[in-house]
Amino acid sequence: LAEPPRPSLGLLWFKGLLAAVIVLVALAGVYTAVAIVERQSTLEESARYDVSWRLSQTSNEVSRLVQRAAMFSAGADVTAEDLRLRFAIVVSRYALLSEGQTARFIEASQERRDTLAMLGSAIAAIEPLLEKPDGAEIRHRVVAPLAALESRLVALVSEAFRFEAERNAYEARNLTDRK
Repeated sequence: LAEPPRPSLGLLWFKGLLAAVIVLVALAGVYTAVAIVERQSTLEESARYDVSWRLSQTSNEVSRLVQRAAMFSAGADVTAEDLRLRFAIVVSRYALLSEGQTARFIEASQERRDTLAMLGSAIAAIEPLLEKPDGAEIRHRVVAPLAALESRLVALVSEAFRFEAERNAYEARNLTDRK
């Protein structure tokens, strides 16, 4: 009996390479599909929690500014430029609170309006201090007022989460009732 012909090494190598490319293309397709689904889910969640997201981002940035300002006033390695950048982030987050659903949520309660008015006043008072910041002045006119405001902001975020959870539950009940 004759021995069957052996495939050449080049042909085996080519088949292996082709199989690897097919597997990589399939994995890339699966990864892309998962990434698209995950991104869609993230967008849906962010739309559902737009109010609490904006408020929590603002609250977080206020806390970061308080920490950096406290470090600056204690003589730690925090520069005036770092304070100005952190402050600019707080200002940009604060500006987001006057848009859309977030603005409607805040306008619905005098306590919410008061909390945001306090933050607006603090921002207006802080801005001139950051041109030539002095440690003691920063401690008294930035750290102290914002630290006192932090708990009110956290309470506002909690209230926003409850509001959105109730709204989402209501919408889910309405969808279920329609079916």
